Amino acid sequence: MNHTTMKATSVISEAWRSITSGAARLAPAVLALALTAAGMGVMDIAAGSAILNQASAYRQSGADILVLNASDGIDAASCERLTSLTGVQAAGAIRTTDPLTLAALPDTTTPLYQITPGLARLLDTKQDTNTTGLIASQQVAETLGTSTGGTIGLADGRTAHVKGVYQYPDDGRTPGYAYALMEETPATGTFDACWAKTWPQTSQTRNALWSALTPNAKTTGGDAPTLGQLNTTKGDGFDGQTLYRQRSTRILPACGALIALAIGYLLIRGRRLEIASALHCGVPKPALATQIIIETGITILLATAISLPIDMTAARLLIDTTDRTAITLNAIQTTITTNTAYLLATTITTLHIKERHLFTYFKER
Repeated sequence: MNHTTMKATSVISEAWRSITSGAARLAPAVLALALTAAGMGVMDIAAGSAILNQASAYRQSGADILVLNASDGIDAASCERLTSLTGVQAAGAIRTTDPLTLAALPDTTTPLYQITPGLARLLDTKQDTNTTGLIASQQVAETLGTSTGGTIGLADGRTAHVKGVYQYPDDGRTPGYAYALMEETPATGTFDACWAKTWPQTSQTRNALWSALTPNAKTTGGDAPTLGQLNTTKGDGFDGQTLYRQRSTRILPACGALIALAIGYLLIRGRRLEIASALHCGVPKPALATQIIIETGITILLATAISLPIDMTAARLLIDTTDRTAITLNAIQTTITTNTAYLLATTITTLHIKERHLFTYFKER
């Protein structure tokens, strides 16, 4: 037992001497491993961030809003109940009504729509809950110089209060709502369209919108129901999971492993004369391999202590909290494969060094 302990102590002591003397080439090995793992990890995190930015732009454009059009064929209550489904953040119905003539613009009419409360929420309307009245688009509010809590004069002498204001950017969305007024009504009766804000977008959620049709909705001819997106300029769908699975950086763990294999091989190859000399002096190969594994383990620990904080910092800067953990864990796979490949390379290369090649190594130094 004591002999075994002494042998283990001797191996550890020799490994420590190799590190402190510089023979183990610890600093360059740590730097090469850390740069490989951290660099590729950051590249993978950046790729994930780019996909998330695409998703954000897609949603901000209103492309995540599905619209089921069916003139006088939408059941308002069924439309509002769509929010009970997973993936539906907001839903509401809308219908056209008689336009209004404003006192400030007596020669033109302003479109007026009746909407259910869910559609007001879907449009992210900034409302005054203590006020009843109309909801104005940002363009109408700016044209009339009014805002939430203000008033709008009508051509017939009446005054309408502004309950809220919504934004409807000119970014490819279905036209007709950027300059309009809306009147919130209870979710009863029939409407012309059902809007639903969905994320993530799935075929199940898309198919669920058809449940908002009334039994009497027309199904043929020009008035047949249609289902589409509020904004089609960003494409007819966004499958973020597929984009992430097919990202170009998914091969980086394998690339990191190949680089680490080369680093480990070159490092031990540069020490082949030292290792062959130790074998010639009677050091058992298992003990020598154990020494190299100890040195490699210390190298891996130090490299990970450098690369891991870099990856985590990049994730904090580039990824929101919702997806940060999953993307960071995927990026850390490069660190795992790199370290594993480096350990295998140093160990296997050490085991392949032969004592009988000592003089060959001496001539090649």
